[in-house]
Amino acid sequence: MFLGISEQITLDEKSISLPEGATLLLFTDGMTDCRNPQGQPFNLERIQLTLSNLVGLSAREVCDHLMGALKGNQLNAQMADDVTLVAVHVLGDK
Repeated sequence: MFLGISEQITLDEKSISLPEGATLLLFTDGMTDCRNPQGQPFNLERIQLTLSNLVGLSAREVCDHLMGALKGNQLNAQMADDVTLVAVHVLGDK
């Protein structure tokens, strides 16, 4: 659903608890749809594999590494869609 197009939208609301040190990653379909020169998409499995190697990094570092992996996979292939990433990292009490 596009945001900001209509004043009247219905959204589902959910609450979750994230443990200390967890990272929540939100991304648009441009991330999974981005293809390499052979036409293979940077799919959900590749995102999960990349993310599993980023434990303990800050939210910014997670986004930077994921965008680097995406661009490395894409090489010089044309991007068909934009990519938006949002990472939320849960810090512990200090």
